[in-house]
Amino acid sequence: MRKLNEPAPAPGQARNYSIPSPSTALVTTTSTVNWIIFSPHEPCGTDARLPGGRYARYVTDPKSGLWRIGGDGVREPVSPFGLVRIEFGRYACAITVALPRTGEARTFEGDLDRIASEIHRAGVRLGCRGDRQPVYWALVEFCQAARRQAAARGVAQ
Repeated sequence: MRKLNEPAPAPGQARNYSIPSPSTALVTTTSTVNWIIFSPHEPCGTDARLPGGRYARYVTDPKSGLWRIGGDGVREPVSPFGLVRIEFGRYACAITVALPRTGEARTFEGDLDRIASEIHRAGVRLGCRGDRQPVYWALVEFCQAARRQAAARGVAQ
């Protein structure tokens, strides 16, 4: 029996609550956490606006890690780790990264500044000579892109 406040199904539409439909969105949400899971097979990127009207693209690649492409088209490595998953709440994040050579995954939790420092230190231990700031800005841009997508879907932050 149908409840009074439940809308009637559209003509030709079956009501089957037992089989969920697969999600095609990058951002998956619950009532308290949003997350983005990156493809283990294809690179994923986000564009960032820089001062002076310039743009850069941050890309996470499961085969080569995290890198940045500036307006001049030069590919600059940011971190040897590729992003696997970003979970973000209102005040903190949990970011899972993987080393492309071995597939070893590590999760870092806290605010983005702390996470960027920890990922940078882990990269330095592996021989990466990059600066910490590009790691931080790459994480900021990916988190902001995920938040924008969540907001477009009407999810409260």
